[in-house]
Formats: sequence, structure tokens, C-alpha cells
Amino acid sequence: MPTNSNNTNSNIITSASGVVTRQETRGKQFSITRICPSTGGDRTRVYGWHSSMSPEFVFQNDGIEQSDLVGISPSRREDWMDGDSKSKFTIGIEIEKNTLHRNARIVHPLIGKLESDGSCGGRDRNGAHHEGTEFITNPLPLVPKSVLRNKVIGMFHDNALAINDETSPSNALTRRDAESGKRVFCCGGHTTIGVAGMNGSDIRDAVRPFAGILLAVYRKRLWSYYCNKDVRFQGTWDRHAVANVRSNVCEFRIANRVSSVGGMINRYEMFATLMDTAVNRPCSFNAFLNRMKPTIAKMYGHDEHKVAEIMHLAKRFQKFIDSETTHEDIAPFVSHI
Repeated sequence: MPTNSNNTNSNIITSASGVVTRQETRGKQFSITRICPSTGGDRTRVYGWHSSMSPEFVFQNDGIEQSDLVGISPSRREDWMDGDSKSKFTIGIEIEKNTLHRNARIVHPLIGKLESDGSCGGRDRNGAHHEGTEFITNPLPLVPKSVLRNKVIGMFHDNALAINDETSPSNALTRRDAESGKRVFCCGGHTTIGVAGMNGSDIRDAVRPFAGILLAVYRKRLWSYYCNKDVRFQGTWDRHAVANVRSNVCEFRIANRVSSVGGMINRYEMFATLMDTAVNRPCSFNAFLNRMKPTIAKMYGHDEHKVAEIMHLAKRFQKFIDSETTHEDIAPFVSHI
């Protein structure tokens, strides 16, 4: 029998099978009852780090309907879809938290699995160390503005207790990196991209001509040993690479911690624009930055000076990727690598 979840949204009905019916989300009516296969395993339990439980593709098993594609121009649907009912691009995000809100463990299609992670834990008032938690999403369709994107974003809102720092903090613990000497947050937000018909190396290579934006936005992550290898996307394998190739996907370890639903939405939009350009519509780097500018503006609260800084740094980082030219503006982030 379905039961009301502990989520603050009373319109979310969950069941042990992992099926979720959203009766209403912010005034928009739609049903998402067939978006994820039967899960297997307890998705509300925190498993050990790197458990064997596999993620399951949301919407990808004949779950996308034509009505979901409203908003995507018919002339561009081939760019975004792999056939009639699967998306061409997928995105999965690791949401690392120092502590996870007690009511955040719900059965929901967004949640692939929960894992303990000692690297993002903390100490209690008695000084005892406790492990943090990784909230790992299922692979989600990565699409432009559409009914389908609204459904994905709705899932972020459903899990606000787990995503927002106010209820599940990701900023409670820092460490001094042995390599850079800088203090860095222990939590990260690795973001994994899949593309139909491409392997992980293909994805990394396609992103390389535009990766300067990632280094600009996430530049302080370059101070962390765990995500600053192969900064120039040359294909030197290292599990701590900025873009870690994993068989048929590419894990962008450079992405920072997820601290809010709004930040997660902006990340989704940024990677959608990045992958659309890298795979579907390659262009000059300056033209790419113009495409990306509206999302960057949202990320930085429409602060013109901060947006200009990101655009400037993106160009400097891209030149570093292309020719290993290190401008003084980016030297503090790459000189130790």
C-alpha cells in the first residue's frame, strides 16, 4: 500500500516499489508514475561506500512520451532524443552531505542510492567522527526547456530536504589539501554525463574545446587533490582527473558541492548547454560563452561584475587547455598542479 513520505510536500505518494505519483507540483498537473523501473534494494537505506547497488535510468525505459517533449522545437528533437522514448543525454549527480536530514530518506525516482562517505563526515560535540552521506541520483534525461525538464526539476524540489544546506549541510567540514596547501570543502558534487553512441573518452574529447567554463566556475576545486588531474583534458588517465572517463560515461569530478535546489537546477542547465554545443552544435568559444551567459548570470545572481569575471577566466582557462598558456589570473589555481 502506498504511504505518505516524510517529505514536506504532502502531494508525494511513495511505495516500496519506488513508484511515485506527484499529484500536483507548484500548480502544474502531471503524472510521473512510469518514470523509473522497479528499483530492487532499499533506496532509503544508507549503504557502505561504493555499494554494488546499481543506478537505474529515470524515464529511459519507454517512459518519455511525446507530450513530454512540448517546448523542444520539432526540428531539434533529433538532437536531444535517442529514438522516440529515450533522451540522447543523461546526467547523474553525487550530492555529498556532512549530515543528511532524518526525513530526507524517502523512496523517490531521483534517488539512485545513499552511501556513507567518511571523507565528507564531521565530528559531533564530543569530538567523535561520523561519516557523511552521498545522495547519488539516478541517471536523468538531460534536455532543454520542456515539459520533461520541468518534471526533472520537480524531482529536485521534491528532495529539497536532502539537497538544501539549511537542512542537510555540505559546508560543515573543510580540510587542508596536502598538495595546494589550501583549505577546501570536504564535500563535492561529481557530475556524470552519458551520451548515446559515445563512450567516456568521446565525451571528454567533445567537451575539451569548451571546458574552460567548467574550470572558471569550479576553479577553487582545482585546489583539491581529488579532482585536479589531467586539467588540460589530454586523456592522461587518473581516477582523480577533472574529467574521469568511466566506460560509457564521463564523470566531471571538478563540479563542486550541491548546496541548494536552485544551484542544482543551474548545474543541470549549464551541462545541457555545454553538451548541446559540444555534441550537436560546435561553435567558437566566444559564441559558446554567449550561449552560456544567461545560465551563468543566474548562477551569480545576475551580478554583472561576477559574470564578467567568469567569462574572462573561462577564456584564460580555455587558452590554458588549448596551449598550456598560464595567465596570471589563473596561476593561483593551476601553478601547483
